[in-house]
Amino acid sequence: MRAAALIIIIFTCFRLSAQDADFASLYEQGRYEDALRIVNGELDSFYSTRLEDKRIPSDFISMKSDKEDINLNLIFRYRKAKGFFIEDNPKLANLHVSAAACHAALGRRREAISNYTQALRFKNVELGKDDAIYYALSQIYKKAGQFEGYIAALESAFTLNPERYAYSLELGISLAPTTRKTKALYHLERYMNNTDDDIDPSLYLTAGNLNEDLGYYLNTQDYYQKYLSVKTNDGVIHFALGYIAFAKTGSHRLAASSFARALELLPEADIYHRSKAHEYTADMALSDLQFQKAIDHYGETIKYQEQVLERIKSGDAKIREISERINLRKAEVLKDQNYESFKEYESLEEEKGKLALELNKQRRQYEMLNCGTVRWNTAWAYERIEEYQSAIEFYRQSISFDYRSNDSREKIIKLQLKIKRGY
Repeated sequence: MRAAALIIIIFTCFRLSAQDADFASLYEQGRYEDALRIVNGELDSFYSTRLEDKRIPSDFISMKSDKEDINLNLIFRYRKAKGFFIEDNPKLANLHVSAAACHAALGRRREAISNYTQALRFKNVELGKDDAIYYALSQIYKKAGQFEGYIAALESAFTLNPERYAYSLELGISLAPTTRKTKALYHLERYMNNTDDDIDPSLYLTAGNLNEDLGYYLNTQDYYQKYLSVKTNDGVIHFALGYIAFAKTGSHRLAASSFARALELLPEADIYHRSKAHEYTADMALSDLQFQKAIDHYGETIKYQEQVLERIKSGDAKIREISERINLRKAEVLKDQNYESFKEYESLEEEKGKLALELNKQRRQYEMLNCGTVRWNTAWAYERIEEYQSAIEFYRQSISFDYRSNDSREKIIKLQLKIKRGY
């Protein structure tokens, strides 16, 4: 909600006098200091007659550090306790709201929060109306990077006006990356099920991710399908849908079609997703006793695995070459105090660091490609179609990856006997 729209909503909650109208005009023109002078004049006039109520006590509420938040839900809950609620005075509440809006526009967050909170001391909070004040507070906390204060104020706004579904949308998006995933999902679904606006397809994706995190895999599947009905060419999400259908819901037909679509869309450079799509497709074929299909897809998986291995070998060679150059430059720096050599030394160290990070990423990726398992499964598929020599070759490869080595050796001995006997 834009600041100008917000202040208009707040102003419409109160009856405007001629002086108030002057303030609104100045505010809309961006003349915040001039508008603030009008408000401060009225506030000074009011407080000068009420010595028992000092204007905005300095210790009432502040932003003393970026880590301090207040729990606005508790303030709302206990607001009529002695020391907070003073009296129902809409005029004074309006003045503090106006002052707060000016301070917020001028970037004075502490003063804005103090005035918004002071406004709540002089009014009976009304449902469907005063949510605008809490929403304004939430945006100040958001800009200040005070997440808990932001969420507390936004939840108060939602409590006062649950029919404004935009609050649920904002809460859902803001809470999604946190541990409060159940609450995030509640608000996202509440928004999507009630809004008349066109739903951003990214919300389906967020809802799907939240359901996956919470273990609601059928819902995850449904939301990914809704997302893909709009974003039909997102290969990564086709892969994600395939994985959920394959590994979590057992919908192998959906999984197979999703992996096939992912392979059509994913770039060749996306080795991880392409390799795993072939691997999972092969796993399903193997479980369905489609041995040749399994062998074909495992073969594609192995090709991608070999690409990653070649990249790792190339990266190792590159790092060794850079390390040699670094040692040469380092020797020159120590011997001759050569500034140019030092600059090149620093540059090479930076390049080596980046290469090392990328190489570590590739090694982790290679470990996730299940090289040993794929070889074992390929061997077993060959064994089932009685191509024993090929089976022996892949059982040997399984041993080289230290995957079921003893079982592989036993298999090799038995298959060699079959080949020798001819049956």
